[in-house]
Amino acid sequence: MTSFSSFANNITADGKFQPESGRYHLVVGLGCPFAHRALIAYKLKGLESAIDLSVVDFEMKDGYWKYFGHEGTTPDPLYGFQSIKQLYDKADPQKLYTGKATVPVLWDRKTETIVSNESHDIVRIFNSQLNNLAKYPNVNLYPDETKAKIDEATDFIMKNIAFQVYKTTSQEEYELSFKTFFNGLENLNERLSKSRYLAGNAITEADIKLFVVLIRFEPAFYNLKYNLYPLSHYDSLFNYIKDLYQNEFIKPTVNFYHIKGIYYTRSSLPEPRLVPIGPNLDHYEIPHNRVNL
Repeated sequence: MTSFSSFANNITADGKFQPESGRYHLVVGLGCPFAHRALIAYKLKGLESAIDLSVVDFEMKDGYWKYFGHEGTTPDPLYGFQSIKQLYDKADPQKLYTGKATVPVLWDRKTETIVSNESHDIVRIFNSQLNNLAKYPNVNLYPDETKAKIDEATDFIMKNIAFQVYKTTSQEEYELSFKTFFNGLENLNERLSKSRYLAGNAITEADIKLFVVLIRFEPAFYNLKYNLYPLSHYDSLFNYIKDLYQNEFIKPTVNFYHIKGIYYTRSSLPEPRLVPIGPNLDHYEIPHNRVNL
């Protein structure tokens, strides 16, 4: 048997994993930006009645995300497990998986294994492979006519925004990352002065990938030394984030306490690891100016 570093299966009508209501289960963490991607797609497509959901805590048990901790988390409805690691062990009894026990996880009850633990793939599965189960099948997060724009925007976000705050281990790397990040915000602010969303007038997977990063900027990243300007300095970008935040399907996926918790209770930080009360984020409720773009 060969080792592997990710679960990257697909759901297809004629494959091992077929689109069936009640068969699949999604595990997310409300603090994790990658899990947040899958959760937003899940809500936008209206898959709640076909796929049930569990939520792990931002704190860990023996180094792994645990179930049923702070408000907003749930027990494991599948097997009563205490941590996500147990679910990975269930899927991989031969111990061939070499990756980390991360979220999101799309679980298959029928075969008792993980379909995918890659957020990008799960978003695509929800978008196109489960339309027969979706309440909103006409929502298309990756339409053919804007794929090139979506791919280019996603590539820019991944290279210049999404991973910058996690990659620095020295002052020199930090200064380069800091410059790349804020130059990237300037670029995105300019782009978004011309269209409501990154690829036009509809939300796509590129917008989801940017939103899950920037909704964490003020409650977490700004205090992690990425503090040149607050998001409100960038008028188009700030209103764009407000627009997405105020979306009736996206807003319920945002939990600022869990977002702060995952960054401020990391084991690499000194004790005491306290979740800050602030900052005040009421400005996300202020009406945006994006409708007429």
